[in-house]
Amino acid sequence: MQSVFSFCDLDDTLFRSGRKAAADDLARAVAFSSKGLPISFQSREQAALYSWLAASSRLIVTTGRSSKWLSRITLPFNDYAICSFGGVILSPDGEPQPDWYAYIQSEVEKTRADLLALKHVCEAEASRLCFDVRVKVVKDKGLDLHLSIKHNKRSQNETTSLAALLREQLPAGWWMHLNGRNMALCPPYLGKDKAVAWFLDHLAGTYSLVLGVGDSLSDLSYMGLGHGAVIPVKPKSQIFATLSDLA
Repeated sequence: MQSVFSFCDLDDTLFRSGRKAAADDLARAVAFSSKGLPISFQSREQAALYSWLAASSRLIVTTGRSSKWLSRITLPFNDYAICSFGGVILSPDGEPQPDWYAYIQSEVEKTRADLLALKHVCEAEASRLCFDVRVKVVKDKGLDLHLSIKHNKRSQNETTSLAALLREQLPAGWWMHLNGRNMALCPPYLGKDKAVAWFLDHLAGTYSLVLGVGDSLSDLSYMGLGHGAVIPVKPKSQIFATLSDLA
C-alpha cells in the first residue's frame, strides 16, 4: 500500500507560544520547559489539524527545534522526526538516523571555522550597536549546527536591524532564518528541504502523496518538494501575511 506523508512544522503550525495563545481560554498546554512549565499551547483548530494529519498520513515532524526540545512535547509523534533545521533525523526509536548523522557530522567539521568566526561577528555587531542579545551555538546530538541570536528584551525592531547587517556578512552559502524575534544563521548543508529530500530518496519507500505543512517563509523550501501544501491562516502565519500583502 502506498503511503501519504505530511512533513509538518511545529511552532505556529501545530501549537503556539503562551504569549500568542494568551487570549485563547480553550488552548491546552502541549510543550513544557526544562523546569516543567507550560510554554506552548494548542488551539482547537491546531488540535484538529494534528489529529487529521496523524490519522490520515505518516506525520513527520519537520522543525528548527532540537531533538531535546522535541522530547518535552506531549503530543504523540511515533514516526521519524526532522529536527534542528534538518541537522538531525530521529528514527522512530528516538535515535539519530546513522547515515544522515554521519553525513552531517562530516559537514560540521568543514564549516566549524566559519561558525566560530560568524559568532564573533554577531557579538561584535551587537556590542557596537548596544543591542542586548545573546548569541549561542546550537548543538544537537553532539553536533555544532548553527547560530541562534535572541534579543533579551524581545525587541523586534533591533532584531530586524541586526539581521540586515548580518545578512551582508554571511559566508558563501550560509542562510538566515528570521521570523519575528527569532533569528538563526545556518551553514550551507543545513536545511529542512535537504533533510526532507534525503528522507524521500532513502527512507520513504513508495508513496502516493506528499504534503508540506508550515507557517514560515523558510518552510517553503521543503513544502515545495511535495504535491501540496497546508498553510495556517490563524494565527496569521508569515507565509499567509506575505501572500496577503501581495494580493
